[in-house]
Amino acid sequence: MTRHSRKRSNLREYFFYFLVLSIIVIVFTGSFYFYFSLKTLEETSIRNREESLLLMQNTFENLISQIDNSITLSSSYFQQYKTYYDQGKYTMLLQLHEELNAISRIKYVHNISIYYRDWGYTVSSDLGIASLEYYPDALFLRSLNNADFRYRKMLFRSRLLRNGENITVLTMIRSIPVYYSTEFPDAWVVIDIDLSSLNGLMEEIFHVTDSFFSIQNGQGIPLVSIGNSSMWNSAGKILDYGGVNLSAEISPTGFERMEYEGYLILRTRSPEWEWSFVYIEPYTSLGKDWFGRFFVSAVGVTAIVFFVSLLGSFFFSRRVFNPIKAIFEKTNIVKANNQKLKETDLILQKIDELIHYNNRPEQKKINLEKNEAGLPYPVPIENEIYRAFRDGDWDKFEAAAASFYDYYIEKQTGLEKVQGAYLRLLCASGVFFSGNFALKNNDEGPDYRQIFTFSSIAGINDWMLDWFSRAFNYLYAYKRTQSRLLKDICRYIDTHLGDDITAKGLWRQFNYHPSALHKLFREELHLTLKGYVNSRRIEQARELLLNTNLKVQDIAAQVGYLHTQSFIAFFRQTVHCTPAEYRRQAGGL
Repeated sequence: MTRHSRKRSNLREYFFYFLVLSIIVIVFTGSFYFYFSLKTLEETSIRNREESLLLMQNTFENLISQIDNSITLSSSYFQQYKTYYDQGKYTMLLQLHEELNAISRIKYVHNISIYYRDWGYTVSSDLGIASLEYYPDALFLRSLNNADFRYRKMLFRSRLLRNGENITVLTMIRSIPVYYSTEFPDAWVVIDIDLSSLNGLMEEIFHVTDSFFSIQNGQGIPLVSIGNSSMWNSAGKILDYGGVNLSAEISPTGFERMEYEGYLILRTRSPEWEWSFVYIEPYTSLGKDWFGRFFVSAVGVTAIVFFVSLLGSFFFSRRVFNPIKAIFEKTNIVKANNQKLKETDLILQKIDELIHYNNRPEQKKINLEKNEAGLPYPVPIENEIYRAFRDGDWDKFEAAAASFYDYYIEKQTGLEKVQGAYLRLLCASGVFFSGNFALKNNDEGPDYRQIFTFSSIAGINDWMLDWFSRAFNYLYAYKRTQSRLLKDICRYIDTHLGDDITAKGLWRQFNYHPSALHKLFREELHLTLKGYVNSRRIEQARELLLNTNLKVQDIAAQVGYLHTQSFIAFFRQTVHCTPAEYRRQAGGL
């Protein structure tokens, strides 16, 4: 059998093995997948509905926010309304009335009114100026005298009209003036939003047919609703005035999940306002497409396994799998090390930029101006902390951190000011916790809010030191390994200066590639390998010239020069005199 035919035979043989293995894998994985697919698909479908509900919530709240921001009032003029009225400035009064009427003509605004508390009058777009006792919505306006908010608030409510009817509105309440020092403002601005218009707008944005979506007030009454209302009549009854008649499961995303008579009910509450969002859908519509998804997934798995079988048989039949694996692993290690070095160098560069920024004259001036009335922030100590990190000196860092702590202890500073100082130090030191630090520590880095949870300066200091030690260990773990290797190489060079020292020779000695060796010397010592060897040879030559009576040719041989003239030329170029002249000058001293 020829060599070529043997290869084809091996290829078919390995392909057969892998194909059988693929079939076994498909059978087992398919069985497990079928077992867990229904639950997984159901959970995925529910998650999709939660995302839809969240989208509806964000859309509604953004819409309300846009409406709120689009309504602007001449607050300072409306604050002086009573003065204009008393002085008979009717032209100004007409202009203010027209401004209210213009706002009421906005598509979603039903009515706008201003209630002057001490005057007892209202100015509105529907009645103009009127005494509070004749205003239909007087009961609600009087309740604002006991309001527990300062400037803005939104709520759903029923508003009384002139004809005695009640309509449901979303009311936006503002104060005039915006900032006031008294217990209550001069006037309340009440803007009523037409919920029927919002209901139509939500239906235009979201085409809900097989489900039901609604926005409820604090009492659980649906106010804005789109979709199939019969679902609310069938399943929504369990939401009884804000309470739930059966237990609700809290999903990982924070939604309330309820199941009632074959319906899925999702609810989430607005963290800012007193309303909630409800989504209802039959469970039967969640899993109707599970078979199609399962079939597509099975086909995909089969194709992947078949491709892996073919690729694996190709590798194994030509005996290239192991060499490729070895090359791949080595390449990944080199890339990881290079990436770590680049990240470390970038962080060290940012530390230098922080020190340079603190030392700028204009920045020092700003720091002094900010601290004329209080305790100055210890910028020099902060710079010492940065320098210790940059130099990789943990002992120096601990000393600087202790100085930072002692500075505020000796000054007997209040806890609030110390919290601010440590917050500034943490924010400026954010470069230590950047890059892959959070990924490596399975954390998002230090949370600055933790600073305000401690009741003592020592607690804050210990917490900061813990985070700094994590960053320090992550930053210098690889560099410490490199430093130990560099020390071993330098020690070897110092004891073999008389030998022919080359990068290839060191490669054989330390199993470290010449290109990586050159890069190590440049990054750690800021010297080339040749530059370091020459500097050590000059140092040893000068020491031998001063402390021994050896001849120049003997000294040249000891420091690695076979030819005396080459040594003399190198010495003159470096020291600017010959070895004999150097010995005479030193002896003369």
